[in-house]
Amino acid sequence: MTTKIQKWGNSLAVRLPKSLVDSAGFFQDAPVKIESVSGGIFIRPNKKQSTLSVILAKVTPENIQGEVNWGSPLGREKLPVWKNTTTQRKAK
Repeated sequence: MTTKIQKWGNSLAVRLPKSLVDSAGFFQDAPVKIESVSGGIFIRPNKKQSTLSVILAKVTPENIQGEVNWGSPLGREKLPVWKNTTTQRKAK
C-alpha cells in the first residue's frame, strides 16, 4: 500500500486507509503511541490510557453489573441525622 505525506496545518500527516485501520484495530480518537524506529515510524495502540467514552462504549446490557449490597454504613461514611430546624421553631 502506498500513500504520501501531506501538510495538515503546521504539521505533516499521513492518511490511513480504512482497510489498514480496520486490520490494525484502530478507531477514531483512539489513543496511539508513535515511536521513531531505525528507518521509519511505528504506530501502535496506547492501551494504558483510555478515555471515559472508550470505556463506556464497551458497556453492554450483557456485561453490565448490578448493584452490590455492602451492608449497613459504618464509620465516617454514615451520614448524620439532621434535625429539621423549621419544625423545631414551630414547636416552641
